[in-house]
Amino acid sequence: MEQGGGSGRLLCGVIHALERTADRLPTSIVAIEASELMRERQHALYQHEGIDVRQLADIHELEGQENCIMFCNELPDAFPVRCFIWHDQAMLERGVVWAGDGFAWGVQPLADPPAIDPALIQAWEDGYASEWNPGLSTWQSGIAGCMHRGYILSVDYGYAGSEYYRPQRREGTLLAHVRHQATDDVLSEPGSRDITAYVDFTAMGRAGMQAGMDVCCWMSQGAWLAQSPSVQKHIRQLAATPDAKSLQEMASGRRMIMPQGMGELFKLCVQSQNIPAEGPSYLVQFNRAEALPLT
Repeated sequence: MEQGGGSGRLLCGVIHALERTADRLPTSIVAIEASELMRERQHALYQHEGIDVRQLADIHELEGQENCIMFCNELPDAFPVRCFIWHDQAMLERGVVWAGDGFAWGVQPLADPPAIDPALIQAWEDGYASEWNPGLSTWQSGIAGCMHRGYILSVDYGYAGSEYYRPQRREGTLLAHVRHQATDDVLSEPGSRDITAYVDFTAMGRAGMQAGMDVCCWMSQGAWLAQSPSVQKHIRQLAATPDAKSLQEMASGRRMIMPQGMGELFKLCVQSQNIPAEGPSYLVQFNRAEALPLT
């Protein structure tokens, strides 16, 4: 099962990889996508690739799945966030107001502040601004409700809560992408930009635990891929045939693995539902779940 799969290419790649390497294929394949336009594009791709996929608009349309493996790539960073600013030893909510000639930030009292370590808050200077993701709880409970037994793999850019809300991160992580360029101006030209925020994996893990799921491991994308036997095998195959296509794939792989690329910023979080929270032995030494922490 994949949620928020965008074009659908990742799901197709996973299925084709399983066809080449796995002894058994999934008995059913599910794609969950809220956008009707994206579902139509995915459907055309699935038909072209010859893959039978059950398409749904909402995860709550599923329930009781057994032996399920769910994955998502850069999904929770797209959830709407709520923003705050620390002023006069109080947390105020930042909201969008109309300033006559465009949108601007305004503030109002915050009745339901997020759960953030008080030791971090005490170190904030006046004017510290950040955000939190209220959709994580609903999302995690939806996952827990759709499967009786399974694993959930989430890949996204983000931090543990202690890093997310460290005093030096005075402006939070909210930003926008416009024509593949990042900007912290998220209010100009509404509708023209892709607004995103990093993922607080501590908050995500706690939301999952409240829904009955366990965190098996949390680690950098680079460590996960570099230690993967299948990735290592594929790199050896590419190195053995150094043509233009192989060199291009190896360059892409380096960007995903190396710390100065996507290797450290992006994280893998593996959760389990009614399965012992154990991961592959080759990943144990790279598991940083204790750094979240969840209790």
